[in-house]
Amino acid sequence: MRKKKVANMLLLNYLFLFIISTIIFIIVSLIISVSFKNLLRYDEITKLSAAQIMRDDYKNIDFSQVLKYKGGVQVIDQNYKVIFSRGINPDKVTQYTKGEFSEFLVNCGKNQEQYYYSVLYNEKSDFWLKIVIPNKTQFLNGTFFNKAGIPVSINNFLFMVILAVIMNFASFILGLIIYSRVTSNNFVKPLKKLLSGVTRIAEGDYSARVELRSRNEFGDLKDAFNIMAEKIESEKNLKEKSQDNRRKLILDISHDLKNPLSNIMGYSDLLMNNVSISEDEREKFLKIIINNSSRANSLIGDLFELSKMESSDFQLKLKSADICEYLRELIASLIPQIEEAGFKYNFEIPEGKRLILIDEKQMDRALLNILNNALKYNKPGTEIKILLKKFVNKVVIEIQDNGIGIPKELSEEIFEPFKRVDSARNSQTGGTGLGLAITKTIIEKHSGHITLNTDTGKGCTFIIELE
Repeated sequence: MRKKKVANMLLLNYLFLFIISTIIFIIVSLIISVSFKNLLRYDEITKLSAAQIMRDDYKNIDFSQVLKYKGGVQVIDQNYKVIFSRGINPDKVTQYTKGEFSEFLVNCGKNQEQYYYSVLYNEKSDFWLKIVIPNKTQFLNGTFFNKAGIPVSINNFLFMVILAVIMNFASFILGLIIYSRVTSNNFVKPLKKLLSGVTRIAEGDYSARVELRSRNEFGDLKDAFNIMAEKIESEKNLKEKSQDNRRKLILDISHDLKNPLSNIMGYSDLLMNNVSISEDEREKFLKIIINNSSRANSLIGDLFELSKMESSDFQLKLKSADICEYLRELIASLIPQIEEAGFKYNFEIPEGKRLILIDEKQMDRALLNILNNALKYNKPGTEIKILLKKFVNKVVIEIQDNGIGIPKELSEEIFEPFKRVDSARNSQTGGTGLGLAITKTIIEKHSGHITLNTDTGKGCTFIIELE
């Protein structure tokens, strides 16, 4: 999935804030503009004239616009008499002489300091239409004048200006609120979740994980945190398991060394303090001492080898070898021992070469541990089979027997140090309980894998995979 950067997210947020603020500003401006336009009526005022409302029958004339602006209308007939009047009549004249009316017509267009006049003669109906609208009235009572000389309430004008300022400020605040909410979702919530995870880790809860759906740097931080927490938890579990294994190992070593050492000390003390022991008894006791010494020595030797192999400094001496020929030579060296034990055998090694990197000395030890266990713990007549299967990217070695087998629930634990099917059986066979643990370590050092398929009474099949 394509990742988003926090910088790009911030840019988008700022762009979103700008767009929202601009839209709100435009809407508010349009509302104020329409309201102010309706208040001032520039288009209607500047076009208001006698010609605009003139009708042949003055009774049909619409005077509403003139009266709306506190003006007045007079109709004057051919005898210069005011036959109709509505609204204001500043001249207070109801009858003009010809000279007075002529003078009015000459001067009305020049002197408009107080009133705006518009006069038009209707030839068809032979009358004059006069419109008069105040340019200036009582300023102290709160009147403002536009360019056309039409009064506008100062109170209304100031109200619209203040409203414009407030609404635009409110639009900016609203944009900031929306932006803060968006930013909160993008920044504050991820940080809170990450902080919660860090707090849980600090309190010792290494199972803490952060659930966060982000494809930016916060998502990367979440992934890094979860990986770190997983590693810490894994290392903690491994440490605890290692400590448990170490305690168990110490107990197992103590137990396995205690018996042979006790026998050695007991029979040695008996030989030294009892001079009346016969030669046959002395020889018997010495054999017991030697056998127990050998067991203790083998155990210490295997412990040393296992410890050495598990060390990070241990390195295999790998070299390219034909695994087919290697197995043939190993089997050939084992046949006398197998026949002497009264076991049957069957080997299936394919023809042709298959080169892999192995440490032959260590691989001998790994495979011989499995084969020696089969000879130790099974009865004569048991059949042992060794098969080699070649695949494209790996080889598989199978060591099978149809002997007494191992309980299925121990198929994985059997590779752990000192893990035995029957602890009593160990003292009879002389095993240290470390053979399969050493085998597993050697196979894994070869980047391989070993498993056991088994069940009680059905034999064992050890499967070794090598690349």
